Amino acid sequence: MHQRPRSTFHTWKDLLLPGEQDTRVFLPRVTEEQDTAKTSSFSLPVWDPERLPPSVHLFNDLPFRMQGQLGIILDQHLSDKAERTSFTNCLGDSLTPDEVVQDMRSRCMSSTFNLSYEAGTRTIAENILYPVHVIYEALTGNFLDVHGQEHTSNSSVITDRIFRFGDGKKILWGEKSPRAFDRFIGELMAQMRDRSSVELCSEPVPTTYRGYKAILGKVRVCLCQTSPI
Repeated sequence: MHQRPRSTFHTWKDLLLPGEQDTRVFLPRVTEEQDTAKTSSFSLPVWDPERLPPSVHLFNDLPFRMQGQLGIILDQHLSDKAERTSFTNCLGDSLTPDEVVQDMRSRCMSSTFNLSYEAGTRTIAENILYPVHVIYEALTGNFLDVHGQEHTSNSSVITDRIFRFGDGKKILWGEKSPRAFDRFIGELMAQMRDRSSVELCSEPVPTTYRGYKAILGKVRVCLCQTSPI
């Protein structure tokens, strides 16, 4: 079994921009009970190509850009709160950054991660959501509104999770097993290594989409959904 990381996270900024600190989370039980990796197909109940993604391209450095922007936001708008060593949440509990990350590690240590089974991925996702909730509340003073297994008003799309800020949907969360992700999204990324765009859902007639087209089509349709969920 791997030895648990020993880094100490003193501030909320440590968790978001850890630098050289060890942020690894170890999973003691990794299995693969199924050999197949699949995702469901997708067809629009009412044909509206304006709600489908016509193309996609790859930003290789997007995570680093996001990290840089996060640092700017923290320094310009949340520097005092980001450096606090603890805060009291809406339940009256006092939490420190180190307690939060160690709690997440403990939760993950009790989980079994199946490389081919989406439910195993869902368990890990729920553990990761815990520090996201805590850090958001510590920095903003607001409780993060996250819904699971929500669908559009016509039930054409079901998302695994939705992050809401105010009245809008800001983050759509899809949970795929590593095997399914490697098979479908890996295939898409291989086509974009030269930074060229890949045409997606541009058919002029109703079509059933499969593979990565189905995955991205569902995300786009859900994002465009304006009726109440």
